[in-house]
Amino acid sequence: MDLPSVPAPMHEFLPYLARQSKMAEAIQPYKNYESKLRETFAQHRDNAVLNDPHINAVPIFAGHEQTVKVHARDLDRETLEEKEKYLLPLSAGDRKPNGSSAIVGSLKEFRTNFTLFSESSLVDLD
Repeated sequence: MDLPSVPAPMHEFLPYLARQSKMAEAIQPYKNYESKLRETFAQHRDNAVLNDPHINAVPIFAGHEQTVKVHARDLDRETLEEKEKYLLPLSAGDRKPNGSSAIVGSLKEFRTNFTLFSESSLVDLD
């Protein structure tokens, strides 16, 4: 069973993503890859490709975290229909500016934010 090809290996996913302007198109090959991996896992558990425990892992804090920037929505140009797709709109003060870093600077900062976001409900999870 062959996996679909991807434009860049997983360890180069963040730099690849940073060079893209159309995110939906850019990540489609990765969605296809993941779908095939899931199919393989469900139907062919003994396949050798599944021996790699990091096969679909993207190393977020491996030196590329500052390359991914926010592509902010242009609220003035969005239609009402587009705006209604978002359940919890952010206030102007809570929005990250276009071009700011999309990834926090450290794993420690991520853990702090995640604990706040999840209201500590997963704090005892190993």
